[in-house]
Amino acid sequence: MSLNIRKIRGLLWIVAAMFVSGAIGGLIFACQPITYVVPAPESSSAAATSSSQASESQALLQNLQQLAHMNLRRALHDPSPISSPQPTPAIPPPPLDIRLAGTICEPGHSQAMIQLSDGTLEFKSVGDSVASARILDIEEGQITVEYLGKPLVLSVPQPEGG
Repeated sequence: MSLNIRKIRGLLWIVAAMFVSGAIGGLIFACQPITYVVPAPESSSAAATSSSQASESQALLQNLQQLAHMNLRRALHDPSPISSPQPTPAIPPPPLDIRLAGTICEPGHSQAMIQLSDGTLEFKSVGDSVASARILDIEEGQITVEYLGKPLVLSVPQPEGG
């Protein structure tokens, strides 16, 4: 059994020596200076080719510089256009859908006869509400109601014949 352990240790030493020699070889290769070989121009066409290659490499360098200075943390979508809020057109309020049929004026307890849109008559006093309007005042032949925050005067329609 001890023989197997000795063989394993030997193999491990050999593998370690190979890794160390590889690391030393890599360091030696990395420390050598880099040499460039530039071919000599052969003719005028070669000079034109090299100048076009130089202009292409210059354009490539400018493109790379633009990419290097690009903001990589910018938003990946177009920002929504900022527009001023459009004023909504004023919607006229719906007309008050009641009609004054008549008034009963007595000191202290006047009443108005109001015809609703379905044709029914209701008797209302000052302070009562009818069809989203509140009765403010009752006089002979007319009433004043508050509709949508504004006072509105309704009158008894005059007969057409006379």
